[in-house]
Amino acid sequence: MAADLHDALAELVKDELGIPFDVLASSMRHSIRRRTFAAVTAAGMAVCVVVGAVIGWQQRQGQPSVLGSDTGPPVTTQTYPQWGFSVERPLGWTAYPYTVSASLFSVIGYLSTDRLTDPCAKTSGGFTCGGSGDLVLLEHLSRAGVLVTLGNSGSPGVTSITAFPGEATTIGGEPARVDTPTSISSQCQTMGGATEIRAVIARPDAADNFLTVTACLADPSVDSRKEVQRLFDSLRFIRVLALDTHPTGSGSASSVLGGTFGASSGTGGGGCGWLEHDGHKTYIRWPEGYWLRASDLALLGPDGAVIARVGDHLAGGGGISGPSANGEDTLSACGFTGVVFNLTLASG
Repeated sequence: MAADLHDALAELVKDELGIPFDVLASSMRHSIRRRTFAAVTAAGMAVCVVVGAVIGWQQRQGQPSVLGSDTGPPVTTQTYPQWGFSVERPLGWTAYPYTVSASLFSVIGYLSTDRLTDPCAKTSGGFTCGGSGDLVLLEHLSRAGVLVTLGNSGSPGVTSITAFPGEATTIGGEPARVDTPTSISSQCQTMGGATEIRAVIARPDAADNFLTVTACLADPSVDSRKEVQRLFDSLRFIRVLALDTHPTGSGSASSVLGGTFGASSGTGGGGCGWLEHDGHKTYIRWPEGYWLRASDLALLGPDGAVIARVGDHLAGGGGISGPSANGEDTLSACGFTGVVFNLTLASG
């Protein structure tokens, strides 16, 4: 790579300054030794040209710039392990884990620049969401506010992305449609949205299910659209392995267990995790919502954050799991029957 970079620099500097690269380098060394203001300034200008040449060469080679690039605000990765995908959201946006399930559509969660409230209200008989109208998340978007709804659409008989309107494209390596309808939804209108961008993406793990990403924008300017496009560009499908878990809130943290986290792909497409201490493995039944990422067997929490990687130290509270009197439990993915620790709280 060093030889390629030298050759590329030589060519680019000659194009920009009209002099050979070796002559420029020699001149810069001589100018710096003389330490005159004019000479050093000229050398500095030449350095700027060289740096610009480096950046341009790296960009053309598909490599990240050594000085970074103007790709928008800092981002963080938001993972949805149950649905098998991740996106990058600006740090100024918040992820809201509000979910709503219906027969043919499920809300996976929301991303927004603004503060949202849970659209579902708890009642004595369970909960209600939105009544007969739209879900109420906020009264009004801020001046440059954005609300992104992540969802899953499934309909028997609809197995092709061509059934959806919009421009044909690829998102996350899968066929997709992106549409900017002239008529926006009533929900977007009510909260002060000026435009809406809708993407439908074929899910690689479900032929008749499609991931939907709908952005309601208060400001239809280029900057707002760029943020949504960056979200589309960042989307990645990931494969996760289901762990043997216990319901949230079950059990008690009567004991503490710590050790080195280990994991493997188990039987039936599931995953198996354990903690090892002094050569002894203790198999774990994990809290509900914990998964293994198939690519590296990292342990993911309900929000997609990495709890531990293989080889990390992990500790947690809990107790012995087992329906029988002798405390034996069966973990199907591990192919193990015996003493299992029911982990209720994990920390690195």
